[in-house]
Amino acid sequence: MIIFEQQLWMKEFIASTDKIIDEIFENTGSIEFRDILKSQHHGGKRLRPLIVAATSRLNCQSNDPPAHYAAVIVELLHLASLFHDDILDGTTIRRNNPTAQTQIGSSKAVLVGDYLLAELFQIAFQKFVNSTNKMLDNLYATRIIDIFIFK
Repeated sequence: MIIFEQQLWMKEFIASTDKIIDEIFENTGSIEFRDILKSQHHGGKRLRPLIVAATSRLNCQSNDPPAHYAAVIVELLHLASLFHDDILDGTTIRRNNPTAQTQIGSSKAVLVGDYLLAELFQIAFQKFVNSTNKMLDNLYATRIIDIFIFK
């Protein structure tokens, strides 16, 4: 049994965090781009968002939306690091599935990792630095990535 399945608040926190991540992936460019992001994100124990949830809960704010976005940022940072790390290490399999570089090549995998970094900085800026002023329009950002990477 996965640890977050034992506590309802953990289960709800992970579900909410995964929903935000799924929405981010759905709002990216091409189907190929979405599929790569989804295929590389599935699985795992979700320890990073659970640490964010537990820390937030200590502060009595575990259901506070910023806590969910903090967990999303941590997950996207981890995923971006996996895209880059797999290239540096020459890894071809992760969690019994082909790595992004195996599926789309190293150059595209680096750019997808870079996109995730840009996305997490955008979320951090919007949710924590200045929620009323958007730094990037997501539509344009993902379209630019789509044009240069997948077409």
